[in-house]
Amino acid sequence: MLTHKTRFEKLLSLLQGASWALAIAGGGYTFLALLPFGFIVASIIALFFFLTGCFFVIIFEMAQLQLDKLDELKKQTYLLEKLSCDDQTLSHH
Repeated sequence: MLTHKTRFEKLLSLLQGASWALAIAGGGYTFLALLPFGFIVASIIALFFFLTGCFFVIIFEMAQLQLDKLDELKKQTYLLEKLSCDDQTLSHH
């Protein structure tokens, strides 16, 4: 089933992809660019870029999970209201 994504959800997906790019490509490129200055220095700075990208991936993933949680709560609320309305009409008979 296809779901309708809002602009915010699309932007969130884009930012999540950009964060993965920062983590993987940024870390790899930084490591290769700084390799002439020494393996240890290049590794530490590349690790910093990788962890920064991973941090943003986690932040945007948590935001996506909260949106999914909100959608699920709306569905449950609708079903509970529908059930309570049906229950009231049945009890009057």
